Amino acid sequence: MASEKIKYQKEFDFISQLCDEIDKFTLKRFKDRDFSVMTKDDMSPVTEVDRETEIKIRDAILDIFPDDKIEGEEFGKEIHSQSRTWIIDPIDGTKNFLRGVPVWGTLIAFCVDDIPMAGTASAPSLHRRWMGLKNGGAFVNGESISVSKTSKLEDVQASYGDVTGFEKAGYPESLNNLNKFIWRARGMGDFWSHMLVAEGAIDLGLDTHVQPYDVAPLKLIVEEAGGRTTSFDGKDSFREPTFVSTNGLIHDEIIKIIISGK
Repeated sequence: MASEKIKYQKEFDFISQLCDEIDKFTLKRFKDRDFSVMTKDDMSPVTEVDRETEIKIRDAILDIFPDDKIEGEEFGKEIHSQSRTWIIDPIDGTKNFLRGVPVWGTLIAFCVDDIPMAGTASAPSLHRRWMGLKNGGAFVNGESISVSKTSKLEDVQASYGDVTGFEKAGYPESLNNLNKFIWRARGMGDFWSHMLVAEGAIDLGLDTHVQPYDVAPLKLIVEEAGGRTTSFDGKDSFREPTFVSTNGLIHDEIIKIIISGK
């Protein structure tokens, strides 16, 4: 395991250095409030900052790792192959970004054979950068983090992305069922839910509709912090349409409750 840590330290350090520059760019654009907004084919909004940021990230990756594949939200969604792949969400939380809500960030994951090896969720407007290295730990602003020790459902604090998404995803009663067993649930949303799980601030994060670029680095960071991630039906992949992160201790119980709410 030690050799594997060393093997991907270069990619981990590259991501950190890249985000130093990307964060300056995105934060300035966020504060300036001077950007155009367009609508994608799926009717979701996209800003020119999303696209400019992804181009900057792609160019930086290809400059250092020219043979690697890139899978991004805005450009060049290649058919996946089992190889070295970078997965990018230039601005996770675009709706927040365009409205001036500070909960948004840049997500980057470096994967080998579809397993995240290094990654980040960098949120400059929150002054936080979470990072993970396979077998090397999870960190926020350079400090090691770990999940909570909560083991009783009645003590669990949860966060979800979209309250209406449960029904759309085919789990219409899951959130209501969860609320019968846990302490409380709040809609913090997007990457932040899962990074708070990694920090141990909350115990459960839920997203009803995700793409690989939404969760690939989050999966790594939560798991390196000692937690567990799956889809709502328990599949261990970031390529499923739903995503659950927990401290691990409550995961199986949570999945049973979610499934019972289908």
